[in-house]
Amino acid sequence: MPPAGQPQEACYRAACGRAYYAAFVISRDALLGGGFRIPRSGEAHGEVIKLMKSSSNADVRAAGSSLDQLRVTRQSADYEIGRIPVSGMPFTQLRAVAAIGLADEIIAAVGKARTADRRLYIDP
Repeated sequence: MPPAGQPQEACYRAACGRAYYAAFVISRDALLGGGFRIPRSGEAHGEVIKLMKSSSNADVRAAGSSLDQLRVTRQSADYEIGRIPVSGMPFTQLRAVAAIGLADEIIAAVGKARTADRRLYIDP
């Protein structure tokens, strides 16, 4: 539940953004630790997703697809304010909770793969 006096929808949107960036940064740092070059620009987001989707490990590939999906949700949370976003629905608590759950799954998959192979099963 959002703090007293705060607009609920804004809190849900912020939670989605924080969830995305947590998953993105963990994934990016894992790839950097594996020796991959990640741009220091907005292009980093697409590069991290692309690399993860190229993994030979099914869980890492799925995490890459999930990160891509979470990025789209985060963009909706950030930029579709005042519009009618997905199917005429406002940004709800349910969407925020789903985003947090997806981020948790991504972080777990990356952590598990990183423990077994520091390159996340991605060929050079």
